[in-house]
Amino acid sequence: MLKLSVITPSYNQAAFIERTIRSVLEQGYPDVEYLVVDGGSTDGTLDVLARYPQVLWISEPDRGQSDAVNKGLRMVSGDVVGWINSDDTYAPGAFATAMAEMERRPDAAMVYGDMRVIGPSDEPIMLRRSKPFSLRRLILTGASYIFQPTVFMRRAAVLDVGGVDVGLRHAMDYDLWIRLGKRGAVYIPAVLANFRLHGSSKTVTEMKLQRAESRMVRRRYAISPADRLWYAYYDLRVFAYMMLERHKVSRTGCGCG
Repeated sequence: MLKLSVITPSYNQAAFIERTIRSVLEQGYPDVEYLVVDGGSTDGTLDVLARYPQVLWISEPDRGQSDAVNKGLRMVSGDVVGWINSDDTYAPGAFATAMAEMERRPDAAMVYGDMRVIGPSDEPIMLRRSKPFSLRRLILTGASYIFQPTVFMRRAAVLDVGGVDVGLRHAMDYDLWIRLGKRGAVYIPAVLANFRLHGSSKTVTEMKLQRAESRMVRRRYAISPADRLWYAYYDLRVFAYMMLERHKVSRTGCGCG
């Protein structure tokens, strides 16, 4: 049986991190190592962590989310790694589903699935379905169909491709999926995680910066004139979709708009 390690980068998420922790501990998978890499929170996060002796954690200043994930990768020992942020949660049964696919597909460096978008009080907002893996589509469309909290990766593969790029703040997952995807990725048609939208999440507060950084990453990999013309067109489609999605979110009254 493959060992699973889960890493949660965290900074001042006392309002949500307990729900993240419980979603990990309640999975029932027999061989899980759980590490929270906290960046020096001052909001009560450490009090929450102290209530869970099953959870390994450190709290010290870092260079941001990418640095925290890389630090975690060096500290854990699992064959497979999940990365769940401190305001998101796993869906029931996610570990068993993902790890079974990892066992079945030793050629895959990563697996990923579908995702629910939820609000601050766990209220459902929308369901986002992914699709089978295509490296070209991933490069040209951004990480729009690989949802970060649903991804499970072989730790050796992540370390071999250099880990998470600490120079990126928003599109580090997109960049990592491209590098891992070259080694093989498999879509699981099942909901594996819940992505939380709330008033202080980067997805809400730094949308323009996210789009700009994603374009920068794309330029690393999409180098032909035809590719660049295609993704300029796709950017317009993504912008229209994001505006529609923001409108849907604002109608829920979750304070995310």
